Amino acid sequence: MVGHPAHPAHPPHPPKAKPRPPKRKRALWIAVAGVVVVGIAVGTWFVLHSDAPRGLPSGAADIFFARMQQAAAGESIEASAFHGAIRTERKGGVTMVTAENVPPQLCVSVGWKLVRRGVLTINGITPMRVSAARLAELCNQGEGTATVLWVPRPPE
Repeated sequence: MVGHPAHPAHPPHPPKAKPRPPKRKRALWIAVAGVVVVGIAVGTWFVLHSDAPRGLPSGAADIFFARMQQAAAGESIEASAFHGAIRTERKGGVTMVTAENVPPQLCVSVGWKLVRRGVLTINGITPMRVSAARLAELCNQGEGTATVLWVPRPPE
Protein backbone atom coordinates (compact mmCIF):
# COMPACT_ATOMS: atom_id res chain seq x y z
CA MET A 1 0.00 0.00 0.00
CA VAL A 2 2.66 2.27 -0.80
CA GLY A 3 0.83 4.09 -3.62
CA HIS A 4 -2.23 5.37 -1.72
CA PRO A 5 -2.11 6.94 1.72
CA ALA A 6 -4.97 6.31 4.16
CA HIS A 7 -5.86 10.00 4.18
CA PRO A 8 -6.09 11.96 0.95
CA ALA A 9 -3.82 14.99 0.62
CA HIS A 10 -6.75 17.31 -0.04
CA PRO A 11 -10.08 16.98 1.71
CA PRO A 12 -13.04 16.34 -0.60
CA HIS A 13 -15.09 19.40 -1.54
CA PRO A 14 -18.49 19.70 0.13
CA PRO A 15 -21.47 19.61 -2.24
CA LYS A 16 -22.29 23.03 -3.67
CA ALA A 17 -25.40 24.77 -2.40
CA LYS A 18 -27.98 26.07 -4.86
CA PRO A 19 -26.65 29.24 -6.44
CA ARG A 20 -28.31 32.35 -5.01
CA PRO A 21 -29.00 35.27 -7.26
CA PRO A 22 -26.41 37.98 -6.82
CA LYS A 23 -27.41 40.80 -4.49
CA ARG A 24 -26.93 43.33 -7.28
CA LYS A 25 -29.58 41.70 -9.45
CA ARG A 26 -32.01 41.55 -6.55
CA ALA A 27 -31.41 45.23 -5.71
CA LEU A 28 -31.85 46.16 -9.37
CA TRP A 29 -35.19 44.34 -9.58
CA ILE A 30 -36.39 46.01 -6.39
CA ALA A 31 -35.37 49.43 -7.74
CA VAL A 32 -37.14 48.81 -11.07
CA ALA A 33 -40.29 47.66 -9.27
CA GLY A 34 -40.17 50.78 -7.07
CA VAL A 35 -39.84 53.07 -10.09
CA VAL A 36 -42.80 51.35 -11.77
CA VAL A 37 -44.96 51.74 -8.65
CA VAL A 38 -44.04 55.43 -8.31
CA GLY A 39 -44.73 55.97 -12.02
CA ILE A 40 -48.17 54.42 -11.73
CA ALA A 41 -48.94 56.53 -8.64
CA VAL A 42 -47.85 59.77 -10.34
CA GLY A 43 -49.80 58.93 -13.49
CA THR A 44 -52.92 58.19 -11.46
CA TRP A 45 -52.53 61.45 -9.55
CA PHE A 46 -52.27 63.46 -12.79
CA VAL A 47 -55.33 61.77 -14.26
CA LEU A 48 -57.40 62.37 -11.14
CA HIS A 49 -56.18 65.96 -10.58
CA SER A 50 -56.59 67.79 -13.86
CA ASP A 51 -55.74 71.50 -14.29
CA ALA A 52 -59.34 72.61 -13.98
CA PRO A 53 -60.80 72.09 -10.53
CA ARG A 54 -64.11 70.21 -10.51
CA GLY A 55 -67.08 72.45 -11.16
CA LEU A 56 -65.00 75.20 -12.77
CA PRO A 57 -64.43 75.88 -16.46
CA SER A 58 -61.27 74.58 -18.08
CA GLY A 59 -58.36 76.98 -17.66
CA ALA A 60 -60.03 78.85 -14.77
CA ALA A 61 -56.99 78.47 -12.52
CA ASP A 62 -54.65 79.85 -15.18
CA ILE A 63 -56.96 82.81 -15.90
CA PHE A 64 -57.32 83.65 -12.22
CA PHE A 65 -53.57 83.34 -11.62
CA ALA A 66 -52.89 85.65 -14.59
CA ARG A 67 -55.34 88.22 -13.21
CA MET A 68 -53.64 88.14 -9.82
CA GLN A 69 -50.28 88.74 -11.50
CA GLN A 70 -51.74 91.58 -13.60
CA ALA A 71 -53.15 93.20 -10.48
CA ALA A 72 -49.77 92.90 -8.76
CA ALA A 73 -48.14 94.57 -11.77
CA GLY A 74 -50.47 97.54 -11.34
CA GLU A 75 -53.06 96.80 -14.01
CA SER A 76 -56.65 97.60 -13.17
CA ILE A 77 -58.83 94.51 -12.71
CA GLU A 78 -62.50 95.33 -12.23
CA ALA A 79 -63.74 91.89 -11.21
CA SER A 80 -62.44 88.37 -11.26
CA ALA A 81 -63.93 85.70 -13.47
CA PHE A 82 -66.07 84.70 -10.48
CA HIS A 83 -67.66 88.10 -9.77
CA GLY A 84 -65.38 88.80 -6.84
CA ALA A 85 -63.38 91.97 -6.54
CA ILE A 86 -59.61 92.01 -7.02
CA ARG A 87 -58.00 94.96 -5.24
CA THR A 88 -54.40 96.09 -5.18
CA GLU A 89 -52.88 98.10 -2.34
CA ARG A 90 -49.36 99.47 -2.04
CA LYS A 91 -47.98 100.21 1.41
CA GLY A 92 -44.36 101.16 1.94
CA GLY A 93 -43.21 99.60 -1.31
CA VAL A 94 -45.09 96.36 -0.64
CA THR A 95 -47.81 95.28 -3.06
CA MET A 96 -50.82 93.40 -1.68
CA VAL A 97 -53.43 91.82 -3.97
CA THR A 98 -56.77 90.81 -2.44
CA ALA A 99 -59.30 88.61 -4.24
CA GLU A 100 -62.77 88.07 -2.79
CA ASN A 101 -65.41 85.40 -3.44
CA VAL A 102 -62.86 82.83 -4.64
CA PRO A 103 -64.37 79.32 -4.96
CA PRO A 104 -62.58 76.83 -2.68
CA GLN A 105 -61.42 74.58 -5.55
CA LEU A 106 -59.87 77.55 -7.32
CA CYS A 107 -58.36 78.82 -4.08
CA VAL A 108 -56.54 75.51 -3.53
CA SER A 109 -55.21 75.12 -7.08
CA VAL A 110 -54.09 78.75 -7.47
CA GLY A 111 -52.86 78.85 -3.88
CA TRP A 112 -49.97 76.54 -4.80
CA LYS A 113 -48.83 78.87 -7.57
CA LEU A 114 -49.20 82.01 -5.45
CA VAL A 115 -47.39 80.65 -2.39
CA ARG A 116 -44.36 79.80 -4.56
CA ARG A 117 -44.18 83.42 -5.67
CA GLY A 118 -44.85 85.25 -2.43
CA VAL A 119 -46.75 85.21 0.85
CA LEU A 120 -50.32 83.91 0.83
CA THR A 121 -53.06 84.64 3.36
CA ILE A 122 -56.37 82.79 3.07
CA ASN A 123 -59.40 83.98 5.04
CA GLY A 124 -57.12 85.98 7.33
CA ILE A 125 -54.70 83.14 8.11
CA THR A 126 -51.13 82.97 6.79
CA PRO A 127 -49.93 79.35 6.96
CA MET A 128 -46.33 78.90 8.08
CA ARG A 129 -46.07 75.47 6.44
CA VAL A 130 -48.08 74.98 3.29
CA SER A 131 -49.42 71.59 2.26
CA ALA A 132 -52.32 70.49 0.09
CA ALA A 133 -54.29 69.56 3.19
CA ARG A 134 -53.63 72.93 4.84
CA LEU A 135 -54.62 74.85 1.69
CA ALA A 136 -57.82 72.83 1.37
CA GLU A 137 -58.63 73.41 5.04
CA LEU A 138 -58.11 77.19 4.80
CA CYS A 139 -59.91 77.57 1.46
CA ASN A 140 -62.96 75.63 2.66
CA GLN A 141 -63.17 77.55 5.91
CA GLY A 142 -65.99 80.05 6.01
CA GLU A 143 -69.18 80.42 4.03
CA GLY A 144 -68.61 78.89 0.62
CA THR A 145 -65.99 81.23 -0.82
CA ALA A 146 -62.57 82.42 0.29
CA THR A 147 -60.75 85.73 0.50
CA VAL A 148 -57.18 85.47 -0.76
CA LEU A 149 -54.49 88.05 0.08
CA TRP A 150 -51.22 87.69 -1.83
CA VAL A 151 -48.01 89.65 -1.31
CA PRO A 152 -45.78 88.86 -4.31
CA ARG A 153 -42.05 88.60 -3.82
CA PRO A 154 -40.28 91.69 -5.16
CA PRO A 155 -38.35 91.13 -8.39
CA GLU A 156 -34.67 90.46 -7.85
